[in-house]
Amino acid sequence: MIAAALLMLAQASGEEPAPTSSITVPVMTGRMVIPDEIAPAVLPYMACQLRAAGVPIRRPGEPIPEPIQPSGEDCSQARAKAAKDALTMLNQNHVGRASERKKLVADTLNKIDQFNPKPTAPASQPSQ
Repeated sequence: MIAAALLMLAQASGEEPAPTSSITVPVMTGRMVIPDEIAPAVLPYMACQLRAAGVPIRRPGEPIPEPIQPSGEDCSQARAKAAKDALTMLNQNHVGRASERKKLVADTLNKIDQFNPKPTAPASQPSQ
């Protein structure tokens, strides 16, 4: 709104508007729910997947970080550890039957595998 008003003022005065610069940053559009019971076990695997895809991780309210280069990291060991640790957590907390625990862990890890962390739409921000 302000930029449009400044542009109109600049045009009315016959001055050329100053060029603006912008940067393009990735925007996450997906969201995933991870069960609280196993979140501490599977979040390191998800972080590995995001790093491998080159998607920066930030907390709500933090500024958007600069894009990062995909690491191409192999997350298979992190996945195996996540499965083992998640089952251990569920066993220790006596959550459901063994088959239910295995299904919860497998389903959660499969959701992480299928999650497309790559940005689908760029967003421009004025450079500072």
